[in-house]
This record gives sequence, C-alpha cells and structure tokens, in this order.
Amino acid sequence: MKATDIPAQVFSQAVEWLLRQQQAPFSADEQQEFQQWLQQSEQHQRAWQCAEYLTEYLNNSLDQLAPQQSSNVLQKAGQLQHQQLLRLGKLLLLTVVVSGLGYWGWQSDLAYAVLAEYRTQVGEQKLIHLSDGSQVYLNTDSAMDTQFNPQQRLLSLHYGEIQIRTAKEHRAQKRPFRVQTPYGTLEALGTVFNVQQLQQQTCVAVLESAVKISPLHLAPIIVRQNQQICFNQSAYQPIQQIQLNTQQWQSGLFSAYDLPLPAFVEQMQRYHRAYYQLDPALAHLTISGSYPLTDPQKTLELLQQTYPISIEQHLKGYVIRMQKR
Repeated sequence: MKATDIPAQVFSQAVEWLLRQQQAPFSADEQQEFQQWLQQSEQHQRAWQCAEYLTEYLNNSLDQLAPQQSSNVLQKAGQLQHQQLLRLGKLLLLTVVVSGLGYWGWQSDLAYAVLAEYRTQVGEQKLIHLSDGSQVYLNTDSAMDTQFNPQQRLLSLHYGEIQIRTAKEHRAQKRPFRVQTPYGTLEALGTVFNVQQLQQQTCVAVLESAVKISPLHLAPIIVRQNQQICFNQSAYQPIQQIQLNTQQWQSGLFSAYDLPLPAFVEQMQRYHRAYYQLDPALAHLTISGSYPLTDPQKTLELLQQTYPISIEQHLKGYVIRMQKR
C-alpha cells in the first residue's frame, strides 16, 4: 500500500487514538473499541503504524531539549512539571505535523518519511524481497512505495537510492517492471540497476542488461550494462561509465581515489547525521581507500590514523571538527 493510499480522515482517526492513549491508559472498553477500529481495514493498521512512527520521531527530537531550554520553559510554566510539559509538547507537535501533512497533500519528503511503505533512516540500509521474487536494496535515507497489479510491477522512488534485481516472471502475461521518479519512468529490460533520486535529477546506473528511460518531456533512450546517466524532465546528461561505488554501496563500503576531503565528507553526511567543520587548510587534502559506510566512528578513526587530521567530536558526535595536524 502506498503512503498516499491512506485517506487523511483515517490517519486523523489514528492520531486521535494515539493522543487518547498518550493522555491516559485505555480502559477495558476503550481497548476493545480501539481493537475493533484497528481490525476494520488494512488502511487503519497502516495509519496506526505511521502515527506511532511519527510519535517516536517527535519523542527523540523533544527528549534532546537542552537544559537551558528546559529551565526557561519551567520558569514560564509555574506549577507544571518538566515531564508534563514535554509530554504536552509532543502531543501539540504531533497535532501540528499531522495538520501539516494534510495541508501539503501528502506529497512532501516528511510525509513519505512517515508514510512510505518502505523507508530507511540516515545510516540505515535494508533489503526488501518483493512478491514477484525481485529484490530491492534501500540505501540510507530513502523512501519507496510499490504497486503490483495484473498489468504491471511498479516502484515509486520518492527520494534516496535503491538497487534492484528483477525477477523473471513465469506466467502467460508477463508484467513490465517499472520505477517511477519525479522526472520520469524507468523500465527494466531483464536487469540489475541502481536508481538515485536527487533534488534536481534522477541518476540511473545499469549493472546488468539494459534499462529504458522515459523522462516526462523527452524521447525515451536505452542505457546498457556498465553505463550510467542522470536526467530530469527535460534534459539528459552525457552517458558515462559506471562508478565503482554504485556497485558496492549495498555491501556497506565506500571507495575513494584521490577524492578531496570536502567531497568525501559530503558522502559521509549521507550516512551520518552530523555537522562537519573543516579546517580550510584541509580543503585540498585527497582521500583514497575503502571505508565502512554505516560505521562513521570507524571511518573517523581510519582518517586520523592515515592522514594529518585531528578530529574533535562535540554534542555526542553531532558536531565534528576536522583540523590539520
């Protein structure tokens, strides 16, 4: 089920149940009523999962309030206790965010981060086995929905990166395997391929066989094995040879060869939610070697051991300073 398949009214009902649960434990009658609502449809179950996910996200955000912020809130609140305020803030934020989702028409990245059928957080990777036997690897910070019917097999990549190994169907009427992005449609021609959705373009790399690319306002082209290309709705970039990292990110590795440190850090930030401060003296330092994508601490240790870099971490690793040693 796609994120946008959940009616706003159903999601609002899920949020209402969640707010009631947050305010006080359910009575036996309320618990029975909630279970009846939950079992009415798959939409209800999916909406409840999404509401819980959003609450967890808000919990993690508000629990990080700085002591000074908490102190200021308490001074203004008078008789209310700190934990009561935090709880109230979570409920209010949940209501505001849900209202915002309805206003945006369920199309923003935040909506897909909460409601997409398959999604990963920053630093997370996931292997999905589809009903037809195809496999999809989701890279860090990605969101995808599926729609399989008798006419086609369709993936909708909202943001992030996926690598697909399509399965051959053994049926009389073979269904095309397509990937929809904001800038066009990709059709697998018996293949393994990589799709990355960037802010202003879609990038496709073909590891096996070929892929047909149909942008919104351009004639289709076919990209073949060991080729990659980026495009938007009205322009193709030149076809290039496939890059090594496109083939190995699902193995948890990133390889660099004479890559400037700022560009290396940009790749690290895809997998590690942190703010990096770079000494200008390191701007022209180049990095080579293979590094673990999902273990930023190990990568930082390797950089310090191999290069003249001194690294300091602040705010539990959310601020990282790199200086020339």
